[in-house]
Amino acid sequence: MARIYWTVSSCGQRLLETIKKKCHLIKYTICSLFYNSFLDIYYIGDICMEPLIWFVDHFTKALGPIFVSGVIFLTLSVVAIAYIIGLPYWISHSITVTIVAVTIGHWLLVNIIFHYYMAFKTSAGFPPEGILIQEAVSICKKCIAPKPPRTHHCSVCDHCILKMDHHCPWLNNCIGHFNHRYFFLFCVYMWLGVIFLMFFGWSIAWDHFFEEGKEQINSATGFMNRSTGENNTQKSLLSSLYHFCIIYASLLCIGVFFTLGALIMWHARLITRGESSIEAHINKKETARLKAVGQIYRNPYNFGPKRNWRLFLGLAHGRSWRHVLLPSAHLPEGDGLHWGSVNHLLSEGKDNR
Repeated sequence: MARIYWTVSSCGQRLLETIKKKCHLIKYTICSLFYNSFLDIYYIGDICMEPLIWFVDHFTKALGPIFVSGVIFLTLSVVAIAYIIGLPYWISHSITVTIVAVTIGHWLLVNIIFHYYMAFKTSAGFPPEGILIQEAVSICKKCIAPKPPRTHHCSVCDHCILKMDHHCPWLNNCIGHFNHRYFFLFCVYMWLGVIFLMFFGWSIAWDHFFEEGKEQINSATGFMNRSTGENNTQKSLLSSLYHFCIIYASLLCIGVFFTLGALIMWHARLITRGESSIEAHINKKETARLKAVGQIYRNPYNFGPKRNWRLFLGLAHGRSWRHVLLPSAHLPEGDGLHWGSVNHLLSEGKDNR
């Protein structure tokens, strides 16, 4: 009996070993067919989230033209109110103030239109295809293509973007190396334009709500003339429209002032530190990781606030602040593939010593 039991046990063990070997063989065969060196728990998570990401990305891409149309409509509506209500009001009060307001207002308007159009039209920049990219530092998991430094994949555009900052639905375009300056200056001039409207519109709103409203309609809009004898229905309609325009412009300007002001502060901080929105998150993680092991992380693209701003604004090759205060289509420094670093400058300094 003991011999029979030993024989059965031995056969069972050999059977289990054979099954394990077959399972390992199947596993290795599958791994050899579908091997991916990037496969990890995060990669699996990305795959599981792919349907949701696909929906969000395509939804954002589909809404892009609607957002762009919204920006154009809201901007034009406020500009129209400024011309129809604000301009006649200040003409009737002070010609000097009117000249100053018209000059500053049109300078801001030209810059807003120019920088929005350029940010919308200009491509953020793509890595070249079909050639060897010697500057590549990694492989894009989505494109399965080389990625130069500071390049990231945009899931909405489904393309790698040079020095990608973010995808802006209000422009229906990615913000990256070649149009980041246009985007930032558009935000700045739009914010200054809102301040301009609030400054010169304050007295109009005050007079409307706390002074004689009907007289303000007559003097500020030019819609009505007391000598023409309009009926009460027309006066009531124009009065309601005037009131709506004041409320509409006020609420819109206040909302844009705070939201756009916060966005400008965030991007100004990033520019000062020589990083993009994506790099800010990466650098934050790297700082925490190295701090845990007693080391200090230094952003390799942070050349100091002054130089960072000059590089971002393209103030080189004889360019001055005139190229910031007036519309300028000059290109940013570099091609988006080659990037100097602080480490490179430090090594050059040591060599010169």
